[in-house]
Amino acid sequence: MESNNRQAEWMMERMHWNGKVAILISVRNAYRVDGLVEQLEGLGYIMGQIKPDCRTKLCFTPEEVDSARALLIGQYKDSLTYVK
Repeated sequence: MESNNRQAEWMMERMHWNGKVAILISVRNAYRVDGLVEQLEGLGYIMGQIKPDCRTKLCFTPEEVDSARALLIGQYKDSLTYVK
């Protein structure tokens, strides 16, 4: 059974998607931070298929990665933990 007091955290993962190199950015437990879910959805993050408490965004260019993580390392940097 998972702990009920898990903090919001985010991670980046390099992967291949349809023959292209991509970066998957995932944010878990975003609902624990006021306003974060709405802002992530506004940036194109989608709810995870396997874990509904996870929001993900698949990026194919450095510009997409910068845009997708700017909110995480800017406004919400003190509310999120980066998982390596």
